Amino acid sequence: MSFSLIQRGEGKPLLLAMAFFFALLGSYYLLRPVRDAYGSSDPDRLRWLFVGTFALTLIVQPAFGALVSRFGRLRIVPVSYRALSLITIVLGLLLGRFEGATEQFVRDVFFCWLSVFSIVGVSIFWGLLADLYGRERALRLFGFVAVGGTLGAISGASIASFASSLLPKVGLGPEHLPFLSAACLEICVWIQRSLQRASATLEPLDPAKPEGVETASSDAPIGGSVLAGFRRVAQSPYLMLACVYVAIYVVGSTLAYDVGARLAKAAFEADDDARRAFFGKIDLATNVVTLFLQLFASGYVLRKLGVGIGLAAVPLVGVAGFAALAVDPSLTVLAVFAVGRRGAEYGVSKPARDALFTVVPQEDKYKAKLVVDTVIYRGGDVASVWLKYALIAGGVSASAIAWGLVGLAGAGVAVSLALGRGFKARAAEAPVRASGQTPGP
Repeated sequence: MSFSLIQRGEGKPLLLAMAFFFALLGSYYLLRPVRDAYGSSDPDRLRWLFVGTFALTLIVQPAFGALVSRFGRLRIVPVSYRALSLITIVLGLLLGRFEGATEQFVRDVFFCWLSVFSIVGVSIFWGLLADLYGRERALRLFGFVAVGGTLGAISGASIASFASSLLPKVGLGPEHLPFLSAACLEICVWIQRSLQRASATLEPLDPAKPEGVETASSDAPIGGSVLAGFRRVAQSPYLMLACVYVAIYVVGSTLAYDVGARLAKAAFEADDDARRAFFGKIDLATNVVTLFLQLFASGYVLRKLGVGIGLAAVPLVGVAGFAALAVDPSLTVLAVFAVGRRGAEYGVSKPARDALFTVVPQEDKYKAKLVVDTVIYRGGDVASVWLKYALIAGGVSASAIAWGLVGLAGAGVAVSLALGRGFKARAAEAPVRASGQTPGP
């Protein structure tokens, strides 16, 4: 990654975006090992947890659509992030206060909530950044921004791993981590204000900006209906193809997660602390690999090889990883595959996927993107985990399922390349604008 990619006047907005993402992913990775430990305590409950997560997603998505329709960018982040923070604090107050079935219910709600929290918070962030940066800046700077998030994730995972052994010694537990997570979200709100002001000073990459395009400092409501995101996705072959890509990714991720939960359950039995430490180490290793890819691969892949190749990184790793699991379904193979696949996702494919939304209208950057990132994502979770149970009930072996996922990952490569061609065509049809807006669905 070359610092020469940063042009004059972009330094301060870039550093603020990196700090924003650092605090955001730090807040999530503080809690992820806690969620994973709860989820792996009873792998047979996962399918119901995914159903609960999807149901919660269907509630959150229209609520966010109403928020975007009513408020401008300056208020979307504060209102939404403080709502996320408030609910996280409430769950933190409830965790560890009960016993038996009631405590299990609170843990289940926490699992579902954090699964929604993760994609909603990140989707809002990248939608805002796509709006502020536009296509050309996105391809140059998204890799740098992702580094900030990775450092935040490493910090959060490290604190969580350290806390798993330290907290019990001082009479505390994992239920106290949500308060620190909420504090990180409040930091995001304060950074966002400075980011908006700093981005307003950026020179437009296309001086002939057409009338009606919002600037970085604009706080005009985005407008549209609450459910406009669903309509925009249904009307756009480009966005529909993005949905297919996400669905393929989610099927692989969900089934790999289910396998990991079962292997961890067998290896650590009823030891929640051991499972939490194990998943914390996977998160830490994942983020180290991600940081390396973001520093030395992401920018080159997106600018030189294209968005399609960047998207293809995860399905390519999936072909090899699922084949390895089919041959040797062990905890070691699962850990290596999880680190490699998630590293490729966050290091290369996720920046490429977020860049897809720099060539769509402003409404799509928030509403349609959230439909893809939440409803399609969590709906894929539910469909894939129940599909697995149906296949196993029908006598299909775990090895055969893994080989089937090899074929699905291969299809993901083809979809990635098609999306790359669509991105390139859209970029050629419209001028590069500072706001990243282009006409049409």
